[in-house]
Amino acid sequence: MKKVLVLIAVVGLVAWAMAPGTQAGLKTASSSASVAQLIIDGDDYNGDGTPDIAIFRESNGGWYTNGQANVFWGMTDDVPASGDFTGDGTTNRVVFRPSSGRWWIHGVYPGWPGGRAYYWGRTDDIPVPADYNGDFYTDTAVWRPSTAQWWIKGQAPVYFGKDGDAPVPGDYDGDGSADIAIFRPAHVDPHFTYDGRWWVRGLTTVWFGTTGDKAVPGDYNGDGTTQMAVFRPSYGRWYINGEGYVTFGSSDSVPRAFDYDGDGTADRTVFNPSSSQWIIYQKTTISFGQTGDQAVSGTAY
Repeated sequence: MKKVLVLIAVVGLVAWAMAPGTQAGLKTASSSASVAQLIIDGDDYNGDGTPDIAIFRESNGGWYTNGQANVFWGMTDDVPASGDFTGDGTTNRVVFRPSSGRWWIHGVYPGWPGGRAYYWGRTDDIPVPADYNGDFYTDTAVWRPSTAQWWIKGQAPVYFGKDGDAPVPGDYDGDGSADIAIFRPAHVDPHFTYDGRWWVRGLTTVWFGTTGDKAVPGDYNGDGTTQMAVFRPSYGRWYINGEGYVTFGSSDSVPRAFDYDGDGTADRTVFNPSSSQWIIYQKTTISFGQTGDQAVSGTAY
């Protein structure tokens, strides 16, 4: 079974020191038009050991999974935040509702109609569910940009990052649990132009990325460790830290680090809503979804 990371991620808690830097303008869950959607690297919705291509259609609360029955779970302005919350190896369809700070988990706890709901978060929070303690269960978690706090259910809040950072949790040290991390895109002050930076708690800061890049961390080489990676829409290029770039996708593409074939290695993947196509680099193209759908397979921030 591939371990769920993230996502959201991707994403440990005593008080931590706040990473220094400046604001870069990440949209939060309170802005439905440009929501910070955090998707976990673990997309096995039927428990067969192979990740599934899936989308969330906000207009009708529909979860559409390729080759499976449709599930209607959610409403307008909900943020998809899937994960294996039961530890059974199957991904649960989950939404975070910013208007009420409520999480809705489909298909668990029979006492609830269709699933379970509980409160964890508030309007301006970004959901970051991930396995932070390595027990193979996804932990309910949010990142609060306004206070730079990470709130992981059952743990004390942690300060890490600042407003404008993109939360990018992942297993960057390969110890089997998700690390709290942020990506701070490039910025300019009156004296210097700074490249993008990756801050992972307990690890060395890495300068990698630039303005406009989208973070797509994943295990691209199959060694069990999350690699820092970005997609640059202006050139349609993928950059993995320490490797050369690959041109794949366009400015309209939605990038995902997605283990399409379940071999334990993340594939560069793009979803093109205008053509309803999922394109997996050097592997295949699949038509699935429509304009306005949100990709919920693979990892991206």
